[in-house]
Amino acid sequence: MVSDKAFSFIGRGNVFGLPVSIRILGAVLIVGEFVLWKTVCGRSLYAIGGNDEASRLAGLPTAFLRTSTYVICGACASLGGMIIASRLSVGQADIGSSMALDSIAVVVIGGTSLMGGEGSVWGSAIGLLIVAVLTNLLDSLAVDSNYQLVIKGTIVVAAVALDAFARSRR
Repeated sequence: MVSDKAFSFIGRGNVFGLPVSIRILGAVLIVGEFVLWKTVCGRSLYAIGGNDEASRLAGLPTAFLRTSTYVICGACASLGGMIIASRLSVGQADIGSSMALDSIAVVVIGGTSLMGGEGSVWGSAIGLLIVAVLTNLLDSLAVDSNYQLVIKGTIVVAAVALDAFARSRR
């Protein structure tokens, strides 16, 4: 049981009526969007996602960029874990194990291609809103959590199929 007030403030605190966790999310979204669109590193990540081999042959440090991306993803995951732990006042290793499908659903619904090279931070933010509303709706209707996973999985498969169809049309 976590009882530190400063740590609890991260997940449950409010500043001027807006939760601290939402402010952290906003900051991460703004920094992520800036890095992807306004820096060489971000544009290089899109290039690597589009065609890894061509990016490597063009002289981009693909291994370094891929590794640094994994490090940034790990840091964001740890930040999310800290927010969840501070909201629940409990630290548990498997507490977010059911969030993997939600994470994939958020980015796919937001327009990020699983094939790479396409997507945006703001699209993922919209995908997050859609998945959050869907989850709240299913919870309000008392839909069993297993059926919720099936519904979300079906939406992900449909979004991936739609993306593949759109790519084949281009």
